[in-house]
Amino acid sequence: MRGDWYVPSGNYYNYYDYNGDWANLPAAVQGILVGLIVITSLIGIALVILQIVGMAKAFKKAKQKGWAAIIPFYNIFTVIKIAGLELWWFLIFAALACGAGFTVVIGAAILQGFINYKVAKSFGKDIGFAIGLTLVPPIFWMILGYSADIKYKGPAGPYKIKYPETTHKK
Repeated sequence: MRGDWYVPSGNYYNYYDYNGDWANLPAAVQGILVGLIVITSLIGIALVILQIVGMAKAFKKAKQKGWAAIIPFYNIFTVIKIAGLELWWFLIFAALACGAGFTVVIGAAILQGFINYKVAKSFGKDIGFAIGLTLVPPIFWMILGYSADIKYKGPAGPYKIKYPETTHKK
């Protein structure tokens, strides 16, 4: 029995550990690893914030609520509305997003790519822009939201759904 077990030895307990434990690493290595974790976390947070800001601005261009970009799942619902897809697309995406496993991840990525293609078409862009939205979403949502020459053309999906009108006040 090895690992994180306390094994009696005399009047006290010895702690068995492996050489790979954090405490056995030199302090310099621990510092470098903590620094890498902090830097990676800050970059991740910055990318999420950029994507939310870009999505909010793009949502406003499409006459949707900008704050919807902050709410998980509701932002996907809004993206599907902008793309002109039916609500069952949202249900499939939500089911895939809640799943686990390699096949589910691949399925969600393919579905996200298709949804992004319809979003790109809704803003008058082509498949290259949809690939960018899928692979580097923070940058391409910022481009969609803040580029003055990109206008919302209307839903590009095969379905012209009559969603309730959302008014946006400037």
